[in-house]
Amino acid sequence: MPWTIRQMAICQNSSIDLKTETNIILHSSEGTADRLDTLVRDSAAESSILKYLQHWTTIHSLVLIALEDEWKNFINYMEETVATMAAETLFPQLSSSDQEEDNAIQMRIFHKIQECQSTIDWLIRTKQALQLNVETVDKLSCHMKEAYEHEKGDLSENARNGYHSLSESIENCIYGQKFAFQNVTCLLERASRVAFTFRDIASQRDSYVIKTLARLSKRAADETSALTSQSIREAQIMKSITLLALIFLPATFIVGFLDLDYISVTKSPNGSLQLEAKPEIFLLLALAIPLTVAVVGGWL
Repeated sequence: MPWTIRQMAICQNSSIDLKTETNIILHSSEGTADRLDTLVRDSAAESSILKYLQHWTTIHSLVLIALEDEWKNFINYMEETVATMAAETLFPQLSSSDQEEDNAIQMRIFHKIQECQSTIDWLIRTKQALQLNVETVDKLSCHMKEAYEHEKGDLSENARNGYHSLSESIENCIYGQKFAFQNVTCLLERASRVAFTFRDIASQRDSYVIKTLARLSKRAADETSALTSQSIREAQIMKSITLLALIFLPATFIVGFLDLDYISVTKSPNGSLQLEAKPEIFLLLALAIPLTVAVVGGWL
């Protein structure tokens, strides 16, 4: 940001008897220093410098002209900066299937919000500097008018031209600073809207991520539900198999433990097979039925 007038000091000492004038510029701006360097490098450097030393007003005119040019360049730079940030809000990429690229998108949005906030801070400071400049130039105008009233009785032509030139420089500077102040106000509003847009983009991204996570969670829940249903069916099948095994297990155990031969297979004279139940089958039924009921009932 260009230096404000309050950051620069001009010490002047004039001697009418010696016809000398001393000008000391403290904390000179780059524009003022460049203009003075141009005067020194001029082929007619001595005459050019003497021109600016003929009256105390000329050095102030040079400073004001340099200040106005510096502020024009700075305002143009800020306009380009805000315009670039505004262009980046068009068709932003919210997410990516690649995790690394998605993280990079998130960091870019975060950096853009920081950049907008930094630009807004600069614009706020710029408004304050411009307001101080206008107040300072107004005071310089009052001081010039007082000096003119004090010297107007015996002013030379060069002195009158110096006052006239300084008056024009002050008017142009005040107009330029006020115009720059209005531009900065508009840029500040635009930068604030851009920052709000980036925050809205970040919110949309968060919303998109939340929706994506919700969709993935729903898919996982559906898959879990399907697995649960399949597990229930398998459990029912295993329960049926277990029930069948429990029904046949007691009778099988009794037959094997008591070594009962309750059914015999014989061959009839005509060659057919005959099954003959022996009396021990009633013992098997008497033992197997209660035991089966007890085992199945206990399992259920």
